[in-house]
Amino acid sequence: MTDKELMQQALEALEEIADEVFSPYDSKLGEVILALRERLAQPRQWQDITDNTLEELLGLHCSTSGYMSEADAREFATDLGSRLKELNA
Repeated sequence: MTDKELMQQALEALEEIADEVFSPYDSKLGEVILALRERLAQPRQWQDITDNTLEELLGLHCSTSGYMSEADAREFATDLGSRLKELNA
């Protein structure tokens, strides 16, 4: 489950609770609901790989001569893609 999906699920649960318990929402619960709505409405900013992470991945896949075999290059690309997915989930 992504962070956004988790936040959406939490928002729905809070709104359900608020509808049953409070009318109108109490100030704290209302503030949390509004903050979640606002955050979910914002576009997510792309997170990129840092230079340190890139160097770490290159170090794992490059030979001591600094070259990569085709297999290593494929593994590097897969690892790079996985790291980007983790950062931007």
